[in-house]
Amino acid sequence: DFAPTTNLLNDTFMRFEPSQQIGWRVSVLDTNGLEDLNEIRIELGNDGNLGVKYTTLDDTCSALDERLLLVPSGCEVNVQNNILTVEFTA
Repeated sequence: DFAPTTNLLNDTFMRFEPSQQIGWRVSVLDTNGLEDLNEIRIELGNDGNLGVKYTTLDDTCSALDERLLLVPSGCEVNVQNNILTVEFTA
């Protein structure tokens, strides 16, 4: 499951502006367990350096470069029923 969460124009589109927060929620299901999952990564605009990532090894979120800055509470992680959900806000 992948969905934008903030600054929405409608249910599926978001406005991407420098002065506004943006966010996404990603849910991952792995039927044989989440232990082999290392990273969740969202790349924007066909640019491999513009986006955010969550690293399972150290349980941290970060921006891929300085064009996006995660807000202090911009990384919420939840695991329930073998589904990993990460909500990013930048």
